[in-house]
Amino acid sequence: MVALGLLTGSLMLEAFVLLPFWRAMGADDFFGLHHRVGPRLFRYFAPLTTIAVAAPVAAAVVGRDSEGSSLRWAAAALALGVMAFFPAFFKSANEGFAARSVTDAELPSSLRRWARVHAVRTAVAVSAFVFAVVA
Repeated sequence: MVALGLLTGSLMLEAFVLLPFWRAMGADDFFGLHHRVGPRLFRYFAPLTTIAVAAPVAAAVVGRDSEGSSLRWAAAALALGVMAFFPAFFKSANEGFAARSVTDAELPSSLRRWARVHAVRTAVAVSAFVFAVVA
């Protein structure tokens, strides 16, 4: 549950602090920063997400016959959903930023789309964390 809480808090930090900062930057500054920070964010989020998803899935499997098992399964399913956002959207979106295949003119709309999808992912993470805590 700790890893899921750390992931959820990190996603919220990204949503409420980093993303507004990125959206306020000019294209050259954003792409320059993304080139430097993007790989670091991946190295941070990849293992954290893996652990944050594995823990509730393991808890659901181990506690499948005990009280609160439906809540643990809900937390596990939602945590898997959080992970699914990466291959479904963020991998290609982030690669587009890294390769600068997004034009300067397209950047604001691309970041808006990124922010909307990230908001949904963050809400799913918050829900997973709440289910894990209640379980």
